[in-house]
Amino acid sequence: MKAAENLFISQPALSFTIKKFEEELGTKIFDRHTKPTTLTPAGELYIHFIEDIARLEKNFFVELSDLQDAKTGHITIGCASYVMSNILPDILQPFRLRHPRISLELVEMPSFDLNLKLSEDALDIVVDSSSFNQNHFQSDFLLQETILLAVPCGFDINRHLGTCGFTPCEFKENPSVIRQKKELDITLFSGESFILLKPGNEMRVHSNQIFAEAGIEPSTILELDQLVTSYNYALKGFGACFVTDRLIEDCAPNNLLLLYRIKSKWCRRSIYATYKKNRYIPRAVKAFLKDAASVCS
Repeated sequence: MKAAENLFISQPALSFTIKKFEEELGTKIFDRHTKPTTLTPAGELYIHFIEDIARLEKNFFVELSDLQDAKTGHITIGCASYVMSNILPDILQPFRLRHPRISLELVEMPSFDLNLKLSEDALDIVVDSSSFNQNHFQSDFLLQETILLAVPCGFDINRHLGTCGFTPCEFKENPSVIRQKKELDITLFSGESFILLKPGNEMRVHSNQIFAEAGIEPSTILELDQLVTSYNYALKGFGACFVTDRLIEDCAPNNLLLLYRIKSKWCRRSIYATYKKNRYIPRAVKAFLKDAASVCS
């Protein structure tokens, strides 16, 4: 009944249309003995080919548009919340000025969902630090971030670390201060409470690897969804958290946290623009990739 309503036709009319189509095919595409009704193997095969036809039709109109007018187009870009808020705006601002007739659709979702949506052609490009299968996807390097440990200034551990830390205020005034500080072993902070992102988040992967390298099990006081949320909770003194130098650049300066460089290869992460291989790349997408590389270089 709901399917008929979505198609704005009566249920008897829909049933008649499906039955007639099955007669033309010479096989059933729905198994009506199950509740809810499910697809038969022939029905699944039919849907598979219909989806392929839909993708071909979409690609046809994209290529046709490129032939007719190189200055227009449409791009669907997928990002996790952090990249959407802190990295993509810097890329899109000059891009929009140079290509005002290219329309943009921005899709915000967790990193672990981006791979699936790109595979399904629901996205043209993903801007993220997640790893993609290099047999099927092309990832163009955009920039590298440094992961820092942010510790509330009131935590006793800070008194034992001398001048190793620096505040967000100091970083905003002199970004090179990050290179002047030595890297510390994460085991120095093994007694602290940590605010981590939830499993499945790409930053959680880095956090887990940093702890695993040192052979310690962190005391986790909170698990949150967003990097900026964990940063704000650290500001309130709930616990230490991992942040990026880019996030500190974009947030208001303060003296409520001390930032530390941590000795680990996992304290570097790269941001990429990723798209599918072996498919036509529209002019609009090529223009975005070129501008993104230029802005981030």
